[in-house]
Amino acid sequence: MFSMRSYLALLAVLAPSSLLSAQSLLFHVDGYSASDDFGTSVAPVGDVNGDGRLDFLVGAPREFGAGTARLLSGIGGAELQRFTGSNIDDRFGHAVAGAGDVDGDGVPDIVVGAPDADSGGTESGLIRVFSGRSYAEIRTIDGQTPNDFFGRAVDGGHDANGDGFDDLLVGAPGEFGTGTAYAISGRDGATIWRWNGDAIGDEFGGSVAFAGDVDGDGYADAAIGAHLNDSGGTDSGRVRVFSGRTGSELYTVDGSTFDDRFGFCVRAAGDVDRDGIPDLIVGAPIEFGVGTVYLLAGRTGAVLRRLTGDDLGDRFGHAVSALGDLDLDGYADYVVGAPEDDNNGAQSGSVRVFSGRLGLELRTWNGAAADDQFGFDVAGVDVDDDGFADIVAGVPFSDVGGPESGRVSVYDLGRTGVPARVEFFGNACAGSNGHLPRIDHRGRPVLGRSMDLLLRGARASSPALLSLGMRQDFPLDGLGFTGCRSLALIGGTFLSSATNANGMAALNGIPVPAAPYLVGAAVACQWVVIDLGANAGGATASNGLELVLGS
Repeated sequence: MFSMRSYLALLAVLAPSSLLSAQSLLFHVDGYSASDDFGTSVAPVGDVNGDGRLDFLVGAPREFGAGTARLLSGIGGAELQRFTGSNIDDRFGHAVAGAGDVDGDGVPDIVVGAPDADSGGTESGLIRVFSGRSYAEIRTIDGQTPNDFFGRAVDGGHDANGDGFDDLLVGAPGEFGTGTAYAISGRDGATIWRWNGDAIGDEFGGSVAFAGDVDGDGYADAAIGAHLNDSGGTDSGRVRVFSGRTGSELYTVDGSTFDDRFGFCVRAAGDVDRDGIPDLIVGAPIEFGVGTVYLLAGRTGAVLRRLTGDDLGDRFGHAVSALGDLDLDGYADYVVGAPEDDNNGAQSGSVRVFSGRLGLELRTWNGAAADDQFGFDVAGVDVDDDGFADIVAGVPFSDVGGPESGRVSVYDLGRTGVPARVEFFGNACAGSNGHLPRIDHRGRPVLGRSMDLLLRGARASSPALLSLGMRQDFPLDGLGFTGCRSLALIGGTFLSSATNANGMAALNGIPVPAAPYLVGAAVACQWVVIDLGANAGGATASNGLELVLGS
């Protein structure tokens, strides 16, 4: 147990003194030349260059003929690195994602799909994984047979097998005719699970997403879309959710009627219904002719809410993304792209932000010109470090840099206040099992509520301590803990636990005081695990997690 008095005293020391505000349009970044299609895909990556701002990826699958993916800084969109495909018509950059930390160096990495690459046969496809630290290629994984389209969809940043390394999801919607999806080890590129579609032509794997831990077993689960599945009528669509731990199917949700294309886009939504389990957001961009978006309960797949587009042909739900809690009501909010909306000309496109609690529209932006297809892809990335997600919108057919050169636009919603937030930082040191102990959480540090602090990837059945203190980064090699670093100031508060047979531990129901003066207080957390075989010091340490208390 821990002392509430010392816990409160620690938070009081770390409390700040001011609130933040922001404006609307932050910046645009344009494609370099005609037919680049820059903005076809967008994705958050994390802080790659260590400047304290979150960076993001943008795909341009026709640039130079082979395609590119550009890593852009959260500060003004400056280009940090451009990754280029190998061969003409590979469509490298059709899909991009933050890979999480696949190599265990504490810096987020990058995955890019090239679904039309021919390395395993015509349009077999491939993915390439790059280091966020050096930008060097970590590995390439090729599709197996012609027309697999391996890499049509990618996701990362979650640990499916509990080894402490972030893993990948990859869709191959043409494989075997039905489509497949893979969970791939970030540590070594090995296949963890392969899931197959139900019927020929389903395009299972056309969209993939880590759903978070929807079954509460401590492992990240997977949601796979099959937007041409016929279970609810021709091309009605389907989403299937699988356990990361066992690979078994947890549940299936089908589209309602023919040609809905339910599952064209699927993403983790955050906790929309406040039951402590992450939920899903699914696009059905042809339903009713206008397009719809579904919020699904992560625990069961039950429909929480359905939102419908405005006009025929809008393709509302072509792209969706979670945003976190923008309006500070305790519910996760989200953004939806409708790239063929006609508000500023035919297929000019639109992007709309919605409240998770009530489904009310919080903000709409419209594309600038006909055929731009503003909102072709969308993502939430806090580029200005105010604690609220900003909107990154892909505009792949913008003509500003030349016909269909493309553009990405970044907007701030102008929110003020100090939202509760979390940030992972630093890197873990390997245990005797070769795994990396990783810290995680359930819930957010909202005043007056509670949250859970979790551990995975550690040595099984071992004592574990959670250190709470001020953020630091101090090497421990000289004390015998080779490769380990102290990330939470020793001398703060310690909470005790022990790992189970799977190397996991949890401290549940840690209270966040309901004291207004603590808004903005930052607390660093780190697990230390007894592991006599790991190093001379006999212990390993996780990466760090910083909690910023807020509304």
